[in-house]
Amino acid sequence: MVPNEASSHPGQPVQIQPMSAETVVLDLDAALKRLGGDRNILIELAKMFAEDSPALLDAIVQEIQQARYSDAGRSAHNLRGLAANFSAARLMFRLRELENVLAQGEREGSLTLMEAVREEKRQLQDALNAYCQ
Repeated sequence: MVPNEASSHPGQPVQIQPMSAETVVLDLDAALKRLGGDRNILIELAKMFAEDSPALLDAIVQEIQQARYSDAGRSAHNLRGLAANFSAARLMFRLRELENVLAQGEREGSLTLMEAVREEKRQLQDALNAYCQ
């Protein structure tokens, strides 16, 4: 297991690992650099994130509840890809944790991590909304 990621052993609750205080919600400089400095593209990507991420979150929860852990892992991976557009290290970290727990088929641990994923997604969305105004 990668250090500083959620740890779980069968039959034990998932332990959500703390992140460094320096871990950013949104790295605008890195995102803009990746996009050649084009603010309009970043705004369009932010709109896509706002449109697509709620459905992905809902899909992950539904797939966990249906014990379709590999499908939930793919959905989490897709959401992590969207977050990568913004160098959203905090959300990406939590989604990587979730993917690892899903790979172990941990239903309760996955649902626990979803709370942290939702909070990080909310913070990213708030930061994107502020940038796009």
